[in-house]
Amino acid sequence: RLHRTVRRRERAAARMAVETALAEVERQMSVFHPASEISQFNAAPADTPIEISEGFAQVVRFALDLAERSGGAFDPTVAPLVELWGFGPHPRPSRPPSDDEVAAAREAVGFERIVWEGPRRLAKRHPQTRLDLNAVAKGYAVDRVAVALEELGLRHFFVEVGGEIVTRGRRPGGGPWRIGVDRPVPGAPPGADLQRVLRLNDAAVATSGDYRNIL
Repeated sequence: RLHRTVRRRERAAARMAVETALAEVERQMSVFHPASEISQFNAAPADTPIEISEGFAQVVRFALDLAERSGGAFDPTVAPLVELWGFGPHPRPSRPPSDDEVAAAREAVGFERIVWEGPRRLAKRHPQTRLDLNAVAKGYAVDRVAVALEELGLRHFFVEVGGEIVTRGRRPGGGPWRIGVDRPVPGAPPGADLQRVLRLNDAAVATSGDYRNIL
């Protein structure tokens, strides 16, 4: 009975650690919550520095560095265009945007419009510039969950958040964790047709595609 009680406590502690880590990332970087840090930054006027948390700052620094190193191929300020096409927090439009609407949105896009005014003070140079960190925030979230579980002494686990996966140790019964990668076939249900099965130990993986997105 004592063993079962200890196991229940361990599971409860692990669940709490996961929920706490994810809630913190959501509070910082969810564009779907008006009170999140990123939403507050996006709503702020131009040239008005905003004090942000260290976690949020860490992800912004990573995103801006990636934008610079990729020559803008990756750009965390694409929110105006993302929202224009209906993939943001607002309802999807009934029609594709016009060329004029796209051109107007592009005026606010550009990672160089985001500037640091201090180690954790962030500002923007255009009033309509908005951050969208969805491309990297989920990866940061699974990393935070993994750290939280390791701090509890757990050495074998599998964390998945929206397709972002981190593994530690080995799966139950031994052997590496097995990850099925779907073949990108439109209309096929998840897991029905696998392109490949990955075997991971102490590693991370993520896949992405648009073949299940329907406007």
